[in-house]
Amino acid sequence: MKVWQKFWYHIFLKQTKGKEKLAAEEIKALLYRSSCYRNLPGDYKKEAMWDAFAALKRQKQVKNQDAYLRSLGYKILASCYREKYSVLDERAEKLQKKCDYFLVAKTDVKGQKTEKQLEIWEDAARSYRDRKEDPMEEKCYQQMELLFQRMQKEGAEPDYKQYKWFAEDCARCAGRQKQFQNVLQIIRKAYTLTLHEYQTPKPEDAWPNYDEETRKYYFSRDLEHYADILAEIGLQQEAFVFYSMSVIVSVEDQQDAPFFDSLDRYFAGEWKLLYKTFETALHQSVTEEQIDHLSNIQNELQYDEMKDFWNSSKAADFRRELTWFVDTYCHGEIEFKRED
Repeated sequence: MKVWQKFWYHIFLKQTKGKEKLAAEEIKALLYRSSCYRNLPGDYKKEAMWDAFAALKRQKQVKNQDAYLRSLGYKILASCYREKYSVLDERAEKLQKKCDYFLVAKTDVKGQKTEKQLEIWEDAARSYRDRKEDPMEEKCYQQMELLFQRMQKEGAEPDYKQYKWFAEDCARCAGRQKQFQNVLQIIRKAYTLTLHEYQTPKPEDAWPNYDEETRKYYFSRDLEHYADILAEIGLQQEAFVFYSMSVIVSVEDQQDAPFFDSLDRYFAGEWKLLYKTFETALHQSVTEEQIDHLSNIQNELQYDEMKDFWNSSKAADFRRELTWFVDTYCHGEIEFKRED
């Protein structure tokens, strides 16, 4: 905040102080100055906190309180407490519970560009996640989904990373509410975008040092993320499918279209193509990075969320192959591909 801004706020607040008709403008000025203090380099936490507190105090003196300004005050003061003391500060938690983050976001997005609107709704969703209010978190994601849909209708592709993070958070939220079909629908859509991201040729200057091995690593990693989410909420068979696909893509991501287009069949337990591709991948030459990655996936499959399914008869063939692979390359001394 510049010197002239401090002076202007001082004069403005002096003129509006105690005047009922200008109460809303006074509260807005206090909250805006509080936000400015928070963004200044240096330690202005005390000043930011004081202005937010003053705004809430003034709000209580007004006959017809503004619900948006009241919630914005709670939001800003809670942030001040968390920044000055601790993210777990009890006073901050109490203030957060009083804030209508949906109302704040709904008001703040007006007149903003799509990218900024997405940021505002994402922040609101995160706040509800902190409060463990899944239904309200879900409502924020619904607003984000509408924005993504509008972008696509207008011919603008959403940023892949941003959509993937959104989809993962949205799926977890749906999973906590036992909306399992909704989770699968969200993951399916994200998976489609993942295929597009890694199967579409990129301009040479789009991603420095982007090569075949880099593509395999990130493609495999993203599939593994979907598996982790599904495992967390108890959808073990669907999670197993993504872990298996992650293994395959890590070694060779240039597969025929039917392999990638058969997700629903895999979910239904039709694994003939999946197993054949899985077995073939583990017989190929591999790098040290790929060996480490596949070993890590085996560990994931042995954790509590997946161990029952991994040790079941359904996964027996896959378990045998991956166990052989890890025993050979990690625990043995063989450094060449398996020969039948």
